[in-house]
Amino acid sequence: RLRPNEWLSGDVMTGYATLLNEREARRRAVNDRRSRRHVFHSFLYAGMCNNGYEGVKRWSTKAKVDVFACSLLVFLCNVNGNHWTVVVARMRQRRIEYFDSNGGAGVAEMDMIRSYLQQEHLDKKKSPLPGVWTRRSHGTSSPQQANGVDCGVFALTVAEYVVEDMPFDFRQDD
Repeated sequence: RLRPNEWLSGDVMTGYATLLNEREARRRAVNDRRSRRHVFHSFLYAGMCNNGYEGVKRWSTKAKVDVFACSLLVFLCNVNGNHWTVVVARMRQRRIEYFDSNGGAGVAEMDMIRSYLQQEHLDKKKSPLPGVWTRRSHGTSSPQQANGVDCGVFALTVAEYVVEDMPFDFRQDD
């Protein structure tokens, strides 16, 4: 249950990721030229942090997602168990981006996702992840929260806007 002035749980974050993926599947069914996009639920990042790649290596198979056939991957990250952020892997551009409504740099989070992609490629494609990948932290250039509890709402909104390829035109007051 959602309550005022409380953080969103991992289950709520995962539920919203599922809704975004279901909407994406409907859109691809209508337009098969639409580039593939996938939002990983919040427990993948936690699994990587706690158990390494071995703890999550079957997740893409269970989700029936070839991450390397996607143009965009979105990862919901719970940082230190008390702050929601978003890491985006733009697969065609070979760029990993970080969005934090508190303005953090996200170097460790981007490195964790890069490690996931490297190990996933070795496991599923039997070869090293090709090319040079860059990182970009959006710091305070992405929408910022004005309190200590809305990071989950900001993370989900960023995820939706990224998947929809929309400009960030929202603020705390929205």
